[in-house]
Amino acid sequence: MLIYSLIGFLGLLLGELFRKKFKEEVDEKWFKLIRRIILLVILIVLLSGFDYLLIIGIIIGFSAYYLIKNIYLYLGFAVLGFNEVAGLLSGLVFMFGLFSKFKVKYLFYFLPLVLLFFEVGYGLFYGFTMGGILNYVINYKRLEE
Repeated sequence: MLIYSLIGFLGLLLGELFRKKFKEEVDEKWFKLIRRIILLVILIVLLSGFDYLLIIGIIIGFSAYYLIKNIYLYLGFAVLGFNEVAGLLSGLVFMFGLFSKFKVKYLFYFLPLVLLFFEVGYGLFYGFTMGGILNYVINYKRLEE
């Protein structure tokens, strides 16, 4: 749903505003830890709807991360649902955005919205998200430094 995507993206904008306003309060070491914890919570929430499409999506998302290393693309897929899980995920994406630096490449977040017009099971979206996030978390140390 579009409102969930906007809520998640708003976290990025507010995070950048807070960063500029409170420069001396920003400690990147803690922000990296908080982002990692939020991603792990997102993975746990996505596991709640386990089915065969989720497994297929995890394989596709894990493989696709080697081509597209943009975590916000995968987070955009997380908030595509019309259920209560998508609402919870949009809140988690919002919190993730508060601790991230805004870059233009985060506009990839809105690319999954095109898929709202097609009838595809949520398990595939959530699995794709899980695969991308899982690969990101595994390679986190190398990517963040």
